[in-house]
Amino acid sequence: MPVYTIAPQCEEMPECHLEMRCKWLVLNGSAWAQEEDEGLRALLKYIESGIVTEGDELVKQIDRLVLEANNDERVKGEMISVSTVEENAERRVRMAKKFYREEGLEEGRAEGRAQETARITALVSRLVADGREGDLVLLEDPEKLRLLLSEYSL
Repeated sequence: MPVYTIAPQCEEMPECHLEMRCKWLVLNGSAWAQEEDEGLRALLKYIESGIVTEGDELVKQIDRLVLEANNDERVKGEMISVSTVEENAERRVRMAKKFYREEGLEEGRAEGRAQETARITALVSRLVADGREGDLVLLEDPEKLRLLLSEYSL
């Protein structure tokens, strides 16, 4: 659909009808070819591709103003960045991936620490059971610890 009309609504109380007398029109540039009205089709095509339809004075004027604004540092400094639905979705996906990757890494580290603690605890128990309390000092040396864990298949 090329054009959507959206009116504000209270999410917490949908039955509350706001008398704001304002609506937003969302223009779907990717649906430009479906639009029957020539002028609106030319505008939607411009929004989608930046192509100015020959003979459309409104789109030609809009394009001129856009180019002027894009070349004006003062205007560029005051512009509000507007994202497409796809850009917003991609941003949310990136943020979610980063959050869950970091959360997963932390869970993995915690799990690894717990497993390592269990391995060392088991090693200490086995050394004591075998009467090798004197070898407990070897646990401070990473290489000797690795060898003891290997010896006990831990």
